[in-house]
Amino acid sequence: MFVVLIGSVVTLAEAIAHPSIFTWSVTIWLVLTVGFANFAEAVAEGRGKAQANALRRMRTEANGRRLRPDGAEERVAAAELVRGDLVITEAGDVIPSDGEIIEGMASVDESARFAQMRAIGIRTVMVTGDNPLTAAAIAQEAGVDDYLAEATPEAKMSLIKEAQRDGKLVAMTGDGTNDAPALAQADVGVAMNTGTTAAKEAGNMVDLDSNPTKLMDVVEIGTPSWA
Repeated sequence: MFVVLIGSVVTLAEAIAHPSIFTWSVTIWLVLTVGFANFAEAVAEGRGKAQANALRRMRTEANGRRLRPDGAEERVAAAELVRGDLVITEAGDVIPSDGEIIEGMASVDESARFAQMRAIGIRTVMVTGDNPLTAAAIAQEAGVDDYLAEATPEAKMSLIKEAQRDGKLVAMTGDGTNDAPALAQADVGVAMNTGTTAAKEAGNMVDLDSNPTKLMDVVEIGTPSWA
């Protein structure tokens, strides 16, 4: 973007010195590009600050179920938790602080979102470079309809092309360089904001929250409704 900024300054000087439709067109285009980039950066920064503030509020407002040495529970403010405290959490609880799991397991259940997609006729497929055993376990836990394991960039793109030949509209989320060809091939390519530059350039849009299940939001926004 710095190069574009320098280019806009140079073309502006050239347009003033030797005015023409071409030089002014190029200048305006570059200035608008710089302006839009600054605006997008400001929006992203604003969202980041808002999320940080929300986390700070959670830190001061949330409560935790601290386990006392005698085995009894006590409710304390998250701000009172210190290193070494044992905290009990259950499904649906707000995690009051960062820490390590010493008993039980933690998982994020996204199956409800995939169930929503299934209910409106959207088939979800997990495409991964993991081995078949790992892929099967993750797919079952996530609740997707199907999966493709040990997928190369070519295999990912071929899967999308095959669905498109059958007359289907295909949306894809991805974050890696090896996802870029498939993101470009898909009818809707959503790259994660935490992904590589190649992925973000190949997709149609970038999800600032880096949440793959945002595809459901994309579908809802893109689906017309009539009163």
